[in-house]
Amino acid sequence: MVIWPLPMTLRGYTLGDCLAEYLADENIKDWECFKCAHGEAVMKKTVVSWPRVFVICLQRFSNGEKNEAPLCFTEGWQSAEKEIEPDHEYLLQAAVTHLGEYKCSSNCCTWRRTVK
Repeated sequence: MVIWPLPMTLRGYTLGDCLAEYLADENIKDWECFKCAHGEAVMKKTVVSWPRVFVICLQRFSNGEKNEAPLCFTEGWQSAEKEIEPDHEYLLQAAVTHLGEYKCSSNCCTWRRTVK
């Protein structure tokens, strides 16, 4: 399972946007390299191997507030990281949407693909 914080400032995000932001290089300050004593570092993240089943949980609560930003997704999704596994495409099987203001109460709406 991958948990991505959904950005609070931008609107109209897609799953690809969330992945790109999650995998973006992150500057780490006040970190000292024991070899060169350099005071900054860059953390790089990548997906080494895409899983057969990919579960995404978007973190919509921060400091007790719900992020109401819409997230666009389609039934079929392929990562923009094409150099890793270019033919790997995911087919949406289910979605759960939290309806309400609080993370500890209210209702959820679910959708799932019908098996034929």
